[in-house]
Amino acid sequence: MKGRGTRTIGVDELRKVTPDARGKTRFVLVDCVGVTESDKTESKSLEKKPSVPTAKLMEQIARGDRDSDTLRTLGNRLIRLDIKLDDKQKIQIEKLAGKPLKDLAGELIRATNDDKLIEQAQLTFKTEDPTEDQIQQAFEKEADDLIKPFHNPDLRTLLETYRRDTEQIVDESPDEIIKGKLGFTIEKAQHCIESWKKFISDHKDELDAFQMIFSMPYSQRHLSYEQIEKLASEIEQPPYNIAPIEVWKAYEKLEKAKVKGSPPERLLTNIVSLIRFSMGLSRELEPFPELVERRFSDWLSQQKQSGREFGKDQQKWLDFIKEQIAQSAEMTSDDFEYMPFIQAGGLLKAKELFGEELDEIIQELNGYLIA
Repeated sequence: MKGRGTRTIGVDELRKVTPDARGKTRFVLVDCVGVTESDKTESKSLEKKPSVPTAKLMEQIARGDRDSDTLRTLGNRLIRLDIKLDDKQKIQIEKLAGKPLKDLAGELIRATNDDKLIEQAQLTFKTEDPTEDQIQQAFEKEADDLIKPFHNPDLRTLLETYRRDTEQIVDESPDEIIKGKLGFTIEKAQHCIESWKKFISDHKDELDAFQMIFSMPYSQRHLSYEQIEKLASEIEQPPYNIAPIEVWKAYEKLEKAKVKGSPPERLLTNIVSLIRFSMGLSRELEPFPELVERRFSDWLSQQKQSGREFGKDQQKWLDFIKEQIAQSAEMTSDDFEYMPFIQAGGLLKAKELFGEELDEIIQELNGYLIA
């Protein structure tokens, strides 16, 4: 079945049987009897960072990430995106990128081929067996040229807009069948929570750091996206093999009264809510954006009561900061260089609006909104 799934098919031929399809970009295997519960084959994928959102990948690259895995992952996603776009959309991207999207993606994939990277490092360092550090160092100069188009925030915004517009949401988590014997059963939920608790036990040091962050005064708290990204990536790897959304649904099955709402499945920061709930730092499990929204409203009320008023333009920027924290669990000064901040005037505009209070407000919101 894997072999059949990986076969290519032309757009015209595909539309004969699936008229609304834009192109074949993926295939889904439905495992009815648990064949995939243990690995049978090993295959290499271009998707090296599945837990990192595409927008975040492009942002990391714009900030200086030259790792070959990052570039290869982005190239793979852009190839899939190109298949879904119409001619008008492709022309818009080409105007901003200076070349067709398929060429931009193809360059990323070809340049990060493992054999090519090793050969390049062998020539650079005069060794038959280069280290990973040497491979990345030899690749860095070429990477600098490859990522130049992504320094353009308008291109990154356009790519992310088209990606969202064309994305087909595939729910890969177990379904709960209300009437019937199959689905997300109590036994499966218990097994999932057991794996999650093992993960917490195995990562006690990192999670103690999380707990320490939450025990600090608001003004001293700082929770980086990289910390969250690392934990989310590790939980999806063996021996745990679970996604945060599965843990959420398991808690929903076993402790429904304490679970509030359903989170966006691809929002990485929801792992913060899971950690807080599992470590007893919150009595309810709620989607991270809802927590941030509620805390933001409380913060604004407190400011008003203390006589601190914000104008219309200031409120708009505070909303920007709130959304950034909801998506990434933090706001940094570097974020002013990206959308939506840069489009509204960037750091200079923020300083014009808030003056010397800007750093204090960012620090305070970084702590208060995830309390």
